[in-house]
Amino acid sequence: MKYIKKLLVFLDQWGLIALIILTAVFFGLAAQATYAQNNDTGLKAFFEALMDALNASDDDLPFATKIFQALEKVVVAWATVKIYINTAGLELDNLIAKYFIKDHIVIVAGTKVDSGESTSQPVRAAHTNDKTALAVDLALALAKQLQKDQGSGVVLVAGNIDPITCQQLWDYGVILLSKPIAMAQIAEATNLKRANMLVAMRNEFGDNIALTRIANSLENEGEPIQCKCLIEPYKLRAEFKPSDYFNPQALPNIRVFSEAELIARQLVIKHPPDFGVSCQGEDVHILLFGFGAIGQSLLLHIARNGHYKDKVHPSVTIVDRKINTLWHEFLANYPTVPQWVKVVTKEQRIENISKLDLNNLTKGVKPFNMVYACTKDEISNLRIATLCTKEIAQVQKPMVIAIDPPGGAILAEFKQQENISIFECFSLVEKTGKNEHYQVADRLLEDMDDDLAKAFHLTYRKDEELAKIKDPTRNKPYDKPWEELPEDARDANRSIADHSLVKLRALNLELVQAPEALPFVPESEELELLAEMEHNRWWAERSLNGWSYDSKRDDDHKLHPNMVAYSDLDEPTKAYDRSMVRTMFELMQKEDWRVVRAA
Repeated sequence: MKYIKKLLVFLDQWGLIALIILTAVFFGLAAQATYAQNNDTGLKAFFEALMDALNASDDDLPFATKIFQALEKVVVAWATVKIYINTAGLELDNLIAKYFIKDHIVIVAGTKVDSGESTSQPVRAAHTNDKTALAVDLALALAKQLQKDQGSGVVLVAGNIDPITCQQLWDYGVILLSKPIAMAQIAEATNLKRANMLVAMRNEFGDNIALTRIANSLENEGEPIQCKCLIEPYKLRAEFKPSDYFNPQALPNIRVFSEAELIARQLVIKHPPDFGVSCQGEDVHILLFGFGAIGQSLLLHIARNGHYKDKVHPSVTIVDRKINTLWHEFLANYPTVPQWVKVVTKEQRIENISKLDLNNLTKGVKPFNMVYACTKDEISNLRIATLCTKEIAQVQKPMVIAIDPPGGAILAEFKQQENISIFECFSLVEKTGKNEHYQVADRLLEDMDDDLAKAFHLTYRKDEELAKIKDPTRNKPYDKPWEELPEDARDANRSIADHSLVKLRALNLELVQAPEALPFVPESEELELLAEMEHNRWWAERSLNGWSYDSKRDDDHKLHPNMVAYSDLDEPTKAYDRSMVRTMFELMQKEDWRVVRAA
């Protein structure tokens, strides 16, 4: 089956070129045969032979002429031939997915198709607002990785994919099911009971919940299927409780995510809020334009991980035309955010902001070190970038980061033309040579692996094993394999991994490939600083997840005695935080990687 598919892909790519070359060759041979039959010689006779080869209709023709005429008809009808090749390829995909593939990854995207509904325009990766763009790029990223690891394959269910993207998917071995499939038939069509993973990312969140439930209800032939379930819009994601929708036994195998969360995490990794100030012990002050899904995810990320060397909570000034309403809704879901971030709000339309408004925002406050333009509109982000790099930069020197959405080109052009050192364009679509890819797909792929987060959890379990030697009755609720952890516990480990880079910047350290260097070991004062930062990160994580202080721990009611300042902790708990920091350096400095002082 695989080789038949490769043949179809080859014919689709090179068929027309091969036909044109063969037609030209046989046209020359036909003309030569006709020329040889004529008694006349010379240039005029040669051109007459060419015309005879084109218009010959006698059945008693040279073999080369007959072949040429047949090829000529095929070239003329190539559009029809290509449609048949594409149809054959898609039908073959349906056959492979249903009967022959196993241990594969299933990605389901697009809109609801029970009634035959589909997108109105063909979808190309990174050129649409619906989730098919992310699904296509994720399928390509996974297929490339599986080819290296000798994995089984990827099945993508997505309607109305354009021919260019279809060809690209086939090139990397992705099995594409593009015909409308009723929800109840997806499991059978994709052979879901033999799959390793399901990524449910339809535009309607109800479809994704239904698909995830279907996947977990099947009697899988191997290990339980791992499910990644997209829940959007962001407000719904914030209120979403997996336990309300899925069986308790299935929860360890389900990961809920939102596209905005992935964008915010990638944005903070590439352009951290503490850039340029953390190692100097200066305060972090951020100006945020736009408080939609990405802006809210960004603020939540800052609240979780904004625990820096100066021990001062970061300050964020938010500008949005609906900030009062949005802020009220946000606090209803995350009431403890003001405990970790100093927030100032200003309700104003982005397109109406003037130089005077910017001056008022910066008057009488500590300097901004970072400006994020997170609106959905690239024109609004361009306006913010222009004003901030010209007006604020006269008295302050913040980095200005503007999001460039898929299909956008203005901000990249602005960066190239103006050549402003304090401005960066965060493009959701990155170009590598002639290829484009959606950054969020890469981030989702990394989140699926969770290597560093899993390593932290494994270290925690080893510490628990040692603790049980002294106290056999000890029984922590999260002392279980990663696969059995609830999602909030996994998120806690991911938060530790995310904060590792913040800790490095606090000591002006960086992670580099330097096998000849000795592993970095922090000095006692440095260790104590990072241990306190780690405790504050843990405290904020628990607080944002609904935990609060009590002298006695109660996991059912989310109460914990350690939700106090680091200085008020007992020595065993401080020792545990120091151990977490040492573990961080050990995990980061494996193989050829070393932590070194930044130049």
